[in-house]
Amino acid sequence: MRFRFVTYRWGAELMGGAELHHRRLARELADLGHEVDVYTTDGGAIRPFCHWGIEWSRRGEAAEEDTDMPVRRFPLRIAPRWRMALEAKALQFLMEREEARVPQSFLEALLAGAGTSPGLYALNGWHHPEVSGHRPVRWTQPRANAALVLDGPSEGELRIAGQSPQANRLEIVQDGLAVLRRRIGPGWFDMRTRLAPTKKHTFLTFGCQRPWRPWRDFRALGFQIYDLEWHDSSGAALTADLWDDYRTLGRRSPELWHQHLLNRAGARPWLAGRFFDTLRGPNAPALRRTLAEEELPAGSTIYCNLPWATMSIMPAGALAMPLWHIEDDFFYWRHWLDRLKQSRLVLANNPYAAEHFYPRLGIPAAFVGPPIWQPETPVSSTAREDLRKRCGAAPEDILVLTVCRKSPEKRYEAVAEAVHTLRGEGVPVRMAGVGPDGDRRPFVYTGCEWLGPLSGEDLQAAYAACDVFALMSESESFGMVIPEAWHHGKPVLANRLCGPAASLLEDGVDGLAVTPGRELVEALRTLAGDPSRRAALGGAGRRKAMRLYVRGASAGRLLRAMEGIKHVRSSSL
Repeated sequence: MRFRFVTYRWGAELMGGAELHHRRLARELADLGHEVDVYTTDGGAIRPFCHWGIEWSRRGEAAEEDTDMPVRRFPLRIAPRWRMALEAKALQFLMEREEARVPQSFLEALLAGAGTSPGLYALNGWHHPEVSGHRPVRWTQPRANAALVLDGPSEGELRIAGQSPQANRLEIVQDGLAVLRRRIGPGWFDMRTRLAPTKKHTFLTFGCQRPWRPWRDFRALGFQIYDLEWHDSSGAALTADLWDDYRTLGRRSPELWHQHLLNRAGARPWLAGRFFDTLRGPNAPALRRTLAEEELPAGSTIYCNLPWATMSIMPAGALAMPLWHIEDDFFYWRHWLDRLKQSRLVLANNPYAAEHFYPRLGIPAAFVGPPIWQPETPVSSTAREDLRKRCGAAPEDILVLTVCRKSPEKRYEAVAEAVHTLRGEGVPVRMAGVGPDGDRRPFVYTGCEWLGPLSGEDLQAAYAACDVFALMSESESFGMVIPEAWHHGKPVLANRLCGPAASLLEDGVDGLAVTPGRELVEALRTLAGDPSRRAALGGAGRRKAMRLYVRGASAGRLLRAMEGIKHVRSSSL
């Protein structure tokens, strides 16, 4: 069979999980004797231009090409920066209008569905968090909403501290009634206002009289907030975690959140999708024309992947490989959903998406997943012991490993907090974290070390050195680290609320699906004291990995899925 991959960029020197996924799947198909070619761009390194956009550069002439797999490259059309800036401002304006219109009824359902404990929660209308002195700060949009969740009626003070870049007026509205109007700035401010909440969910809105629109920024900025607190009459304080917003709550109520994102995508103006595609890229008109004019392999052209504009040119009847983070609002666009609904088959990246998410949308899907190849050489005992020493782990300590980007949606701190709790009870556990420091947040937990990014033999040594692997991430398109841990025979704990990752497990057989917090603590306590249970879970995981996650397995799933479509069509004739 002849396969063609249509993708945004291609090259052995290009780093990225999606790029590796495409190349490995193509290699597996070629190894099985299929003809494979690639249509792509001459794009090379990329760097962020704004929250939505990418600035492209062309691939170097000296870059190594695949010798036995034809790669046809089409030239990029790189837009001038001034045009990208205008489009970015226009798209940001549309997205801010959308953000301001999130229904309060949905926010109330989200707070109830997430089972929120008493606290102060940032909701919609906040720009993404930034880091200042190892702490999160957030700019508000012209209107930003928060919720104060209490057990019952209470009296106290709301404290808000931050800065205003210009003279402005801050207005605070409680449940639709203004409780504060004050002129502030330019400069820093720290103010309090008395509130008497009477409902469990009290909604607060922070508004500015006139937003600041700096030319070199694409956002409309209100106030930069670094503290948001509630102090009740007894002096107890509730502090908003500015790393989080309503997206965080959404990831903890997946069904409700997915439906909200689908509704929002359906209501977006078509112009927003067009701006997103041009800002994201790649823009390769010759590639678009060629795909429209040429006769491509029937039903075996694979379009890769979201969130790139190559998906926007996919014709009806093709194979789609979106690699979709289904909890991430960055991936929800009406024109992409329309394309996926016209595809012959979606090559889903995880069992949850294939069995639950896509079928609800009427999109045919089959689990293919990323090609995961088993380690070529075993880890030496010396490398394993060196890694444990680096973490300060004694021979009797149970070492818990997590591998992820150090950022809030990965919930790495939940693993550290569980280990900290158990150590306080005398359980001999330690934790090691591996991955880039995305949030630059201080990592100060007793018995825990963040080792930073590791690769190659060092990463394999980390897997081999641990006793338990835990991934509490709320945002995954697959969770490649789970099969990687299984290859080393390690028991796995995954976040039950993250469907893509949890669907890899058979709960209680090759891993445990738990929620961050008490469930995670109890699971770690059980595994720390039961080596036979660790061995049983890890052994079952290794057997699954050697069956499903070895070289050639992903291509095999793809071919079986295509054969299944043929049988369905022939039986319906």
